[in-house]
Formats: sequence, structure tokens, C-alpha cells
Amino acid sequence: MDMRDLLNLFNLGEYDPTQLSGASASEMAAEIERLYRMCSNLETIIENSKDSIFVTDGAGTIVKINKAYEELSGQTREKLLGTNIRDMEGTIISEAGTTRVLKTKQRVTIEQKIFTTNRVTHVTTTPILDSNGDIVMAITNNRDLMEIDALKDRLANVESLASKYKQQIETLREQNEYRDLVAQDKKMLDVLYRADKIAKVDAPVLLMGETGTRKERLVHYIHESSNRRGNKLIKINCGALSASLIESELFGYEKGSFTGANAKGKIGFFEAADGGTLFLDEIGELPHELQVKLLRVLQEGEFFRIGGTKPTKTNVRLISATNRDLQAMVQTGLFRSDLYYRLNVTSITIPPLRERIYDIVPLATKFLNECNAKYGMDKSLSVSAYQTLRCYDWPGNVRELKNVIEQALIICEGDTIQGSELPIAGGESPEISFLDSNLPLDTILARVEAHYIAKAYESHGTIRSAAKALGMKPSKFQRKKKRAEELKSSSSW
Repeated sequence: MDMRDLLNLFNLGEYDPTQLSGASASEMAAEIERLYRMCSNLETIIENSKDSIFVTDGAGTIVKINKAYEELSGQTREKLLGTNIRDMEGTIISEAGTTRVLKTKQRVTIEQKIFTTNRVTHVTTTPILDSNGDIVMAITNNRDLMEIDALKDRLANVESLASKYKQQIETLREQNEYRDLVAQDKKMLDVLYRADKIAKVDAPVLLMGETGTRKERLVHYIHESSNRRGNKLIKINCGALSASLIESELFGYEKGSFTGANAKGKIGFFEAADGGTLFLDEIGELPHELQVKLLRVLQEGEFFRIGGTKPTKTNVRLISATNRDLQAMVQTGLFRSDLYYRLNVTSITIPPLRERIYDIVPLATKFLNECNAKYGMDKSLSVSAYQTLRCYDWPGNVRELKNVIEQALIICEGDTIQGSELPIAGGESPEISFLDSNLPLDTILARVEAHYIAKAYESHGTIRSAAKALGMKPSKFQRKKKRAEELKSSSSW
């Protein structure tokens, strides 16, 4: 079928520009050219459709098929075009939906067997009627049932994985509550999922993240999830001790090894933690000379006490943590590269609290309950206080949040802590001062979301960056941003 045939099919090919009143020959030629371009575009769409398309005229004669139908049926269009659909039944196909449509003038859907390719298809045929109710075309779409079955299998696999991940997340949440960890935000749940996998292998772990992100809590989680959970977990802060003291704390010393030493000598943390886990916090503060001794422990599983001549064997799981950029320290010579790679066999980066927005309220509630129990009080946080907490950037992270809640509970005069009573920079945000208990819950939630969407966009500058920070797709963020702008400009704001 060429372009003129297609125009004829749509009753567009018999125009005579001399018979159209008021239209010049050049105008009519331009209109015909426009129609040809439209038909050409239609031809391209049909030909490149993944679904097979099969068209007959009102008598059942095949006038159009596309490449997808050729592949599905194993027949060429040169062979099929001009053939009546009834001649295909029983030879090429088992039954034609078109035959039924020509009788009933109603859309039909059937299951069809194609003998030439031994494939089973899902067929839908739709009649196109003229103004008199007569069929001028019957359009058929075929979808290979093998593809449908494959899609069903893929969907089943996705649903199975989703169910599996949901169970894992629920397990992680239960473990979090048991181990005094709060994690509702997806970013933190991802951290715990990684920590849960790492805990099962007996390799060194490097925890990274800003100060105040509670790395120590994650250390407890890893230890309790490992096969060393029945043994000791010993913690030492490398930044809180002098070089000489930290060496004796880590490796111990023999009796009489230096002035003031215990007459019986002393075992170090590596011996005390044998069979368990040793946590070295602020590993970036470890003096350069001790980095060599630590490297030997990791490589050889042994060390020398201060003043000792015989190596001492040790079997510990080493977890280290830092808020410094160890890679930059390696490049400047402040940290040994060989030790860095031994410590960083597996690593976890804990996101700052400002990126874990869905953890802020649960953490605040947890700290509030703890402080109420500690001081014998029964105070609560207002809606404006919760929103102020969520809008703050938390440079001190979880540690700062706990301190803010404790201070607010102590200084608050009433039983409900207001946003203005929180000891954080800026106090209550003026944009959220409208939130009160007299508003309907739907209005409160809509305003809170609008305020937070606007703040995220203001902080990050682009829709993609703001959406990533909030854990949503850019398209979803853009829709919510538009609704927020409409709400703020409405009279109900």
C-alpha cells in the first residue's frame, strides 16, 4: 500500500482542488502535501510498533501489516497483502478475530494459534465504522503469549524480591529496636542492611561519617550480629590518649618495662578482646609510629608487649572509625597507605542526620521518652517543635539532637515543648508558625510537606539534588513542588 492508497482508505485521495470553492490550486496542493506528510508519519509509527498490527478493509481483505506481524507470523507482507482473511483460517492461523468482527461489528478478543511459527497469541480486533454504521476497517493487535508469560514471570520475581526485601527490612527494624537503634529512613536502613551482611564475615571494618552520627551504636550492631557476639566488645578512643599511653593500652607491657609500670605487667586491649571485637574510634588520630605496630597485628595476628621479647598471638575482629578523610591523609603522608587498605577491607559510611530526615522525629521521640524517664517528667513535643526539628540542618548530628531534646525538656515551663523553646539556631521557623492543633490534620500535613519541599529545593538548588536528598524521584519531587507552590499562593494558606 502506497501513500495514495492510504489516502484513499481515509477518503482523502480523491480531492479535486478545482471543485473546492474559495481554494486556489496552490493552497490545495499545500494541503495535499500536508496530508501526505501526516500519512508518512502514521506509516512510520505503525511500522515501528513493537505490537503487531494487522488491518483489513470492510470485506476482510488484508490492506496493511507491519514488520512486527511479519516476524510473529513468519509471513511476508507481499504474500499477505490483498489476501482475504478467511483464506488464512485453518492454514496459517487457527481462527481470525476479524471474521467475528465482520459479523458482529463488535470488538472481540480471542486466543489464536499461528501454525507457521507455532506460536500462541492474544488477539484483539476492533472495527472502524463509517457514518452509516458499516465497517470500513478492522484493526487487529497481536501480543505473543510467550512474551506475556515472560512478563508474568518477571513480575513474579520482582514481587518475590520485594517480599524478601520487606521481610529483611522488618527483621532489621526489629533488631534495631532490640539493639537500641532507630532507623526508619531508607538511607539508614540501607546502612544497616550492609552492616548485617558485613557482620557475617570476619573482616576488618572501617566506619566513616561526620562526628555525632553514633558510629559506636553501629559497632554494637555489627558485633551483636556476628559470630563473636558471645565474646567481649572493647572500645578505645585513639584521640583521647597520648602516644605512649595508647601503646600500652593497646598492646600491654611486661613487668618493669618502664618507671611507674605495674610490677606484674599489664595485658593490652588486643589480649583482652581475644576472640571478640576491638573498636578503635578516631583511628585517624593514631600516631604514625603506632600505625606500624597496628599493621603488624592485622597482617600477622600477633604483637609485642612494651618491653617484651616474645610475640603474643591475638584473634580479634577490628572495627575502626573516623570522621576524617583518611585518603587525603594518605596522600599527605599523615596516614600509612598499607594500613589504610588493611583497615578498609569493608567500609560503611553513615549519612549525616540532615540526610536521614525520616529518622529525626523517631529519634527525637526516643530521646524525649528517655529524658522523661530520667528526670521523672511527662512532657511532649508540639507539632511546631517536630517541624522545627525536621527543618534544622543538625551540624552536630544525632548527638546534637539528643542534647537539644534534653535541654528543651529541662528549660520548658509547660508540659508541651514549643518550637521556639528548642535551643537551636533560629528557634521556630517563621514559615511554620501557622501550625497549631486547631487545624485539620490534612491541612497540617499538606502545609508541612509544602514547607519542607520548598526548603529542600532552596538548600540544594536543583530538583534532581533535592529529590535525591529526600529519597524520591525527580518527577515526583517536581509534582509535589508544583502543588506546594499552588498551596502557598492560595487563600487557604
